[in-house]
Amino acid sequence: MKQIPLQKAPFVRIVVPFIIGIVCQYKIPFLPYLWIIPSILGGMFVGLFYLNKNRKYAFAHYKARPYFGIGMFFIWMVVGMWVLKVHHFHQHTPSPDHFPYLQVQLVSEPRHTNNHKLFEAVLLYAIHPDSCKNLQKQNALLYFAKNNSSQELQKGDVLLIKNDLIPIKSPGNPDEFDYAAYMRIKHTYHMQFVSDKWTFLGHLDHFSIREFSSKQKIKLQNILEQTFLTEREQDFLKAVLLGITDDLWEEQRDLYQQAGLSHLLAISGLHVGIIAFIVLWLLYPLKRLGYNRIRFFIVVWALWVYAFMCGLSPSVVRACIMFSVIMGAYLLKRQSYSVNSLAIAAFLMLVYDPYYLWDIGFQLSFLSVLLLLSAAPFFPKGVKNKVCNYIFLLIWTTTVIQIGTMALTVYYFHNIPVYSILCNLVMVPLFPVLISGGILLLLAGNSDIQPYLSDVFHFFFHQSDSIIRSIVNLPGALAENIWIDPVIVVIWLIAIFLITLWLYTQNTNYVITLLAVMSAFLFYLLVNQTKYSSEISIYNHQGGISVNVIDYPRNYVITTDELFAMESLEKVAQNHWMKIKATPPTLITDSLATNLKVSLPFVQFGKRRILLLNDESWKNKVSSTRLKIDLLVVGREYKERIADVTPLYDIDQVVLSADVNPIVASGFEKECRSLRIKCHNTADQGAWCLQINAY
Repeated sequence: MKQIPLQKAPFVRIVVPFIIGIVCQYKIPFLPYLWIIPSILGGMFVGLFYLNKNRKYAFAHYKARPYFGIGMFFIWMVVGMWVLKVHHFHQHTPSPDHFPYLQVQLVSEPRHTNNHKLFEAVLLYAIHPDSCKNLQKQNALLYFAKNNSSQELQKGDVLLIKNDLIPIKSPGNPDEFDYAAYMRIKHTYHMQFVSDKWTFLGHLDHFSIREFSSKQKIKLQNILEQTFLTEREQDFLKAVLLGITDDLWEEQRDLYQQAGLSHLLAISGLHVGIIAFIVLWLLYPLKRLGYNRIRFFIVVWALWVYAFMCGLSPSVVRACIMFSVIMGAYLLKRQSYSVNSLAIAAFLMLVYDPYYLWDIGFQLSFLSVLLLLSAAPFFPKGVKNKVCNYIFLLIWTTTVIQIGTMALTVYYFHNIPVYSILCNLVMVPLFPVLISGGILLLLAGNSDIQPYLSDVFHFFFHQSDSIIRSIVNLPGALAENIWIDPVIVVIWLIAIFLITLWLYTQNTNYVITLLAVMSAFLFYLLVNQTKYSSEISIYNHQGGISVNVIDYPRNYVITTDELFAMESLEKVAQNHWMKIKATPPTLITDSLATNLKVSLPFVQFGKRRILLLNDESWKNKVSSTRLKIDLLVVGREYKERIADVTPLYDIDQVVLSADVNPIVASGFEKECRSLRIKCHNTADQGAWCLQINAY
């Protein structure tokens, strides 16, 4: 393999410390002057380089070269920190607290939930009878009840609403998906359920490139909805051509996830590559005429037009940036290295929005391309038959991506599609046909040939769908409920990066570093062998009052709530159960086991005695001695005071179920403080968990 020194790929040496700086600033926000440390180190090493550079002997200058590289590493770390700090500063604007009214503008098309219409909105002004505060367009989620008044609401409307904003908070359940952190990445910190008392102030249409792009996407969406395709086929094309995945059938998502084809439903470099190939093929006569550079210029232009049609989706933009860099180098007659182009695309996108670094699509897309670039030189050569060569190439690339991205996909989705290679072998050759068919349908519009094109597309879609279903229905198609430690993911990514550097530079120092990293990883596994213990948990969920007892590995759920919804508890606790390798939950109402005794409303686990208080069954009971209660769990149906049960029970701690009315919960907390009883409100403080030895 040809050796490529990193001097030929300068952006690789820039983007790595730049990303490290972003991560450090994000993970350690409580140290506002953290950037000073790498600044001092960077200045010190660059200074050492220039001090040695002025010496007479070239040998001293040669020895000083690493100083400059180390110094620039720290300097680019500082740049990454400041990019995030500046971006963070512009997103954190004045708070609208203590202002009774808000002027807002709806900035997204509505999304429909069971009972509400959801709009993304920007907060323009906080209004008080005596003053007005400019909120500098903070983002918020607004939920409107589905009724006649909200039916006509649309993107661009400006409203006056009552200020009932609440912060989007983390649920605080162990190992649950952190929705608040996800929304922070999207620069959204507040939400509100809007009452019917709002005032329509007008409609604003501000011209912007992104707004223009969104309108074009809506026009193309309307064209697809007027075709003779089934609703399922229309939703599929809207996803793979326009990036509109909200309407995609849940059954379709599950099918492609089990088949390892989820990447086909999200617009990425594969889709852009197919578009580029189609345009290159159509413009092949220009190559024969000697206008190859014009041909590639038109391809770049066509890709950016496609990006605009897709609403400037981040995944499409990064693919277009990389392709543009490669084609730009060709047009300027400059040598371009793909790994450098990839680094440029990453750098430009992270400068624009450093929070892209936590986007799943961003991570998987760049990792997949990096893997392909690393593995390309090792593709088996010597197969002369074009069909066999294509099959080998497809198997090779699919295997490389499947293995290389396995840690990330398992971390996010907790499963492994076993037959992914087989499904990709079938679907990837058919996918360009489906993409081409969708483009032809868009171009045909309402013409006479549109019904015939719909029939052709229906045939290929139905055949591909049938093949995927037959593969997915094979035994053991999906390995589920797999938990992976985040440290393993980080080590995996570092190893891939070091292997890539070694393959490109043939520098054995990267192999030595890789061995050191793997040794550190093995040491981590040895000293962090987790031994899971038994535990008692009350989760933050709206399914009703419940106690989750893990008598490891057995998993029990106890409740007195007749309306208790196990689905609600499983949704918030599934990841934690997966992590500790607990058995599926069992709902019990009585038990006389050695460690767990249940006689509702009493539960005893080991030496801990728990009382579930969710009705008035305690009334009219008299006891000469107070019963010791380690944990009193209060549900929404309890209407009395905590003090009313203290004559019967000696309570050590109170835990309030998340479905207790917030006003009532506030009263309980105040009462517990006066009684000197510890109180934990799961709705505000997250899940209450206690790890114990039940024996």
